[in-house]
Amino acid sequence: MFVTESALSHNLTVKIESKDKGYQDMYYGFLGYPVSQAADITVFKATVVPVKKPRLKGGFPGKNRVYAL
Repeated sequence: MFVTESALSHNLTVKIESKDKGYQDMYYGFLGYPVSQAADITVFKATVVPVKKPRLKGGFPGKNRVYAL
């Protein structure tokens, strides 16, 4: 599967983190990390995946959850 740089840069998490870190230009290691994570989950047929709680006003940053697939 191929993913364009444009598609990767439109990922909401990538946008938020690049803004937080002050990145002007994003390198593939940063953009491609979510793709690598998805590949690891798929290749190893994971049934449980740790997921960080979404950023919401009044949310609890840093609280992680585990969801069964």
